[in-house]
Amino acid sequence: VYEFTADVQQFQQYVNQQYAHGGGDTPENSLEALYTASQFQFRPAASRVIIWITDANYHINNQYTSLTVPEVVDALLAQAIVAHGIGKTQYQLEYFDPILLPTGGDFFDIYGNFRDILLEISRLPGNTRYRLSYTSGAPGGMPHQTTVEVHYAGLGGNASAVYTPPAPESSRPAARAAVQSFPNPFNPVTHIRIHNPRRYRGKAAIYNLLGQRVKQFVFASGKETVELAWDATDETSLPVSAGLYFLQVRLFDAKGESELLPVQKMIHTK
Repeated sequence: VYEFTADVQQFQQYVNQQYAHGGGDTPENSLEALYTASQFQFRPAASRVIIWITDANYHINNQYTSLTVPEVVDALLAQAIVAHGIGKTQYQLEYFDPILLPTGGDFFDIYGNFRDILLEISRLPGNTRYRLSYTSGAPGGMPHQTTVEVHYAGLGGNASAVYTPPAPESSRPAARAAVQSFPNPFNPVTHIRIHNPRRYRGKAAIYNLLGQRVKQFVFASGKETVELAWDATDETSLPVSAGLYFLQVRLFDAKGESELLPVQKMIHTK
């Protein structure tokens, strides 16, 4: 077992000490090897990867090791280590996957091209897009231009964006929407007034006691106060019977998300 080193010559000596020997003594002691590797002193910011190569199965909680697979997986996860396995496909499901899958690693056929395998493993996740944020000192409610300039390794550029910071709460219109109808009871016409401070688009639907919609009004965005009038007729302009009706108003923002206002009762008399 060799600890990490930043000394190139020391690393070359470690490699030179390796030689082919043994064989034919399966199962192997992979759990001890993986657990020992999990105890290495990784740099805090390092991408922690173990490449586990074997052409055999391994001992589990017997005279050669007291370790179990869950214990080894816990040790690897505690150090945020990703374990990749290179072995025989006949051992993948029973021996490799229980360790590789929980740690986010992949399995590779030991008879595959090693160069391609190592290249695949070395493709660590990366991102060439970044998000910057800061607290603007611009007054709320006023347009403001921001320019970001980035340079790295002799390359770079800049981009500008114009936006309007939100106004202070005290200067914003009241957020609560409301609806009322008058007169109520009515005959033959009632007026519906919708207080719409965010100027959303919306629908006003009228239902009878059976839950059937008898009339619907649709209004566009841009109005802070919406005025409607219902003359006690249905969608086909036929008069409805006297009785109790329910007014339901739903507002929709620019994203299509809706706000349902409290249902109003209206009484139509003869």
